[in-house]
This record gives sequence, structure tokens and C-alpha cells, in this order.
Amino acid sequence: MLCEITDGELNRMSAIIGICGENFCSFVADTRLTHNSGDEYIVANDTTQKIFKVNDHVLFGMTGLFRTGEEILVPLDIYPEKDVVTLRMAYKAVLGYLEKNKYKIPLMRSYLIGGKDNKGRFCIYEVHMNFETYKAETVLRMPEPPVTSYGISCAIPPELHDRKNEFLDMAGDCITSSGELGEMLQKVAGVIGKIADADGTVGRTITALSVF
Repeated sequence: MLCEITDGELNRMSAIIGICGENFCSFVADTRLTHNSGDEYIVANDTTQKIFKVNDHVLFGMTGLFRTGEEILVPLDIYPEKDVVTLRMAYKAVLGYLEKNKYKIPLMRSYLIGGKDNKGRFCIYEVHMNFETYKAETVLRMPEPPVTSYGISCAIPPELHDRKNEFLDMAGDCITSSGELGEMLQKVAGVIGKIADADGTVGRTITALSVF
């Protein structure tokens, strides 16, 4: 289970920043979980993992609303052997899960599925539900040389969506000013700290995962 909270309560977690280059994909995320209590969200813990390394080629993460007991990786339950899951398989599994459960799950959520595809390219699928159509919508992020050497994705609290480009620009500045991946991820963790300054559902305990 994700957490030990009374059944039926609605929980929320954010944020994730995903970066893909020509030879890597990395997810950086906070670990704060909050749950609703009346008109406000209360911190449940600062230890909830929201990004996972499915195998050596695929990263998986989710932010947004979910009900107690729902597991983040449940869309991938259709694949008993996670070692064989490709980036495209994971993406299709999320689309199938959202279609099957679109009237059962909170729509305010985002999935990030990133890593290396079957052609050796690194990219990130950003998937969310459209509130009006109940259909999943996808944005594909990937390097587009010579315009940019990186694709950047950002899943943040809904209250901050009007600042999403601002945070994406911050992450971009971190990339261009970094000499190596470790330094880059450390600086991107600082961007999540900036998001935490603006929203109490985001915490300051940061994790990072990469595939190459």
C-alpha cells in the first residue's frame, strides 16, 4: 500500500521533473504525501516514493490525486515480468488503465513514463486525463537537436499550473549550467525546492532515478 490512511480519503502527491538527453533519462521527485481534511491538505508523510525504476530501460512516476490503497504501479500489473516491459508497453498500459478506470479514479493526476525506446532514443511520455472528454492526453518530450539537446517534463500541483513554464525554464537553466549528470540532478532538486516554497503539498526530501 502507498500509505496508512483511513479508507476512502483522497490523497495527493507532487512534483516530478523528468529530463531526457541523447544517452539518459532521469526523474527527480519529492516524497511528500498529503491527504484531504476538510478544506485543506495535511502532511501524511515525507517518505512516499512516486518514481520507480521498472527495469534498466523504463522509469515510471505519478503525481496528483489517488484513493487510499491504490498503488502507483498498478497500471503495469498486466505484465507479471517487469524485466520485459518496454517504454512503449508501459505507456500503452497507462492508457489502457485510464480508459478502463476513467469513471472510478480521480482525474486530477499525471503519469510520467520515461526511458529508452526500442530504437535507442530517450524520451518521456507525459499523460493526463481531460476533465471534459474523459480521454487520456499525451505530450511526448524528447531531445530535438540542434534546437535542444534535452526534453524536460514537469508534473506539479494544479494550483501552480500557471507557473509550469517558469519551472520548466528553471530546470532548463539547471541543465545548461551543469557539467555532469550528478550536478544537473542536484540543481534540478533545487527547482523542486522552489516548487515546495510555493505549495505545501510538495516536500524537500528529494529522490532521483536514471536509466542509460
